[in-house]
Amino acid sequence: MPNTVDVGFNFTVEGNSGLSKILKELDDLRNKSSIDIQVNNSQVLKSMKEANKEQTLATQSLEMDIKLMEAKDKKWENSVKLIKTYSQQLKLGKDLNTTQLTLLKLINKEDEKSAEIIGAKKLAKLQAQAKIQTNIANEKKKTDALALQKIQFETKLIEAKNKNLQGSVPLIQKYLQLIEQAELITKKQTEELKKQNAEDRTQLNIESEILKVEKSQTNEAEKQRMANSRRATSIGKEVISDMKVYVNYAKKVIAETQSLDRSLYNLGAVSGQVGGQIEVLRYKILDMSVASPLAFEDIAESMSKVVKTGASLSDSVEIVTQGMKLAVATGENLSSVTDALSRTMVAFSLSADKAKEIISQFYSTAIQTPSSVDQISQALTNSSSAFATLINNTEKSGEGLKQYQSDLLELNVAMVGSLSEVG
Repeated sequence: MPNTVDVGFNFTVEGNSGLSKILKELDDLRNKSSIDIQVNNSQVLKSMKEANKEQTLATQSLEMDIKLMEAKDKKWENSVKLIKTYSQQLKLGKDLNTTQLTLLKLINKEDEKSAEIIGAKKLAKLQAQAKIQTNIANEKKKTDALALQKIQFETKLIEAKNKNLQGSVPLIQKYLQLIEQAELITKKQTEELKKQNAEDRTQLNIESEILKVEKSQTNEAEKQRMANSRRATSIGKEVISDMKVYVNYAKKVIAETQSLDRSLYNLGAVSGQVGGQIEVLRYKILDMSVASPLAFEDIAESMSKVVKTGASLSDSVEIVTQGMKLAVATGENLSSVTDALSRTMVAFSLSADKAKEIISQFYSTAIQTPSSVDQISQALTNSSSAFATLINNTEKSGEGLKQYQSDLLELNVAMVGSLSEVG
């Protein structure tokens, strides 16, 4: 209800608690004493101003409390400090002017902008951490897949040997070698193995059926006659076949022996080996050949080429051994691989103990880029003079120099791989 006071003119005030109190007191006095109260206009206005100021202070104080909670929640440090200062001013009975309120808005905006920058940095950091975790998870997934495939193919190898699946055994052994080199077996390769298994089983079934037919003969005489006939025919075929096999084998052995001897004595000539030393070298190369699918003469010829570059025989053995691993892994020719390897080592003045490290870099670049091993080596040879200048002008020595050479080679291989990807 509005409060009305007769002060010589009509004046109505609504909704102000301070003023209501004053007017109520005036009302009470008038009712009790029945005396017309004459209120001075200036006193009424003064009371109204004081009441309005009280209301303004209360409103601003409430707004500051709300803004303080919001600033604390959003961690706006500068805004919190300013709001606390304003709240202290309001408690002293001094209301806030327009300039102060405008300053608070500006400080709020600055705090909000700073919070956005900090939030963006945190988000970028979290995204980087998430990417690292994803890479780790993918690497673990591949490792687990390789471990699973290894178990599966080792089981298949045992099964193939037990069931006498002659064609499947070497294929499974080849796949196991690829798994050892951290290469997952593809679906196409798995289908090839299934096909080979089926062919092996078909052959075994044919042989089994032949045995069943032979055992099912009921007429002993006929069976004997047929057996004799088959035996005679088989013996004749076997004799002829054996003769052909022996002749072809003898030719092959003679040809291979001549080829082996030529390769071996060529290697002996360039490496300074004679007599019994050549025989020791023969057995060494035979051991290397047995341990891989590469031919004896290819190994011997590759070793001769490496020796011709100025490497010692022992260094040549190490270089060719590492080259054999790369040739098997990439499917490239052993001769071209060892040529590429020895060229690179000569170009960067690297010793044989670095061959394994170079092979690892070649393999990584070859499988991840369009470049072949020979292309990588050729590019390295073309740029080696520039890197040789860096090596010759460095003050490093001993192990520090070796590490510096390795770092330059790794940088060069990476550059070759990157250039091949962009064409």
